[in-house]
Amino acid sequence: MSERENLPGFRMDCRRLLAEGIKPTATEFAKRGWPCVTVANNRYYARQGHPPTPNPGSGTTWIAGKYAIARREELLKAGWTFKEKPNARFEGQGRWVPPNA
Repeated sequence: MSERENLPGFRMDCRRLLAEGIKPTATEFAKRGWPCVTVANNRYYARQGHPPTPNPGSGTTWIAGKYAIARREELLKAGWTFKEKPNARFEGQGRWVPPNA
């Protein structure tokens, strides 16, 4: 198990990206070849051992909900805010806004 495959290591990577001004997304993790991400929408593709495709909208996601929760906590600690979409069909639809925006 690599050091990033645990929650403290994941949080460290999130803080590293935030320090660079980059929002820590599953796509950003996949671009760097970091663990904790998988291809969500194509189980056959993931089962064959292919790496997650690192482009937005590719179905790349976190391997477990605990990483999404940790990411949210790190974003809030860094001063980011979540802006809900007005008239959203589902709860939680929106985007993260950086502290200086």
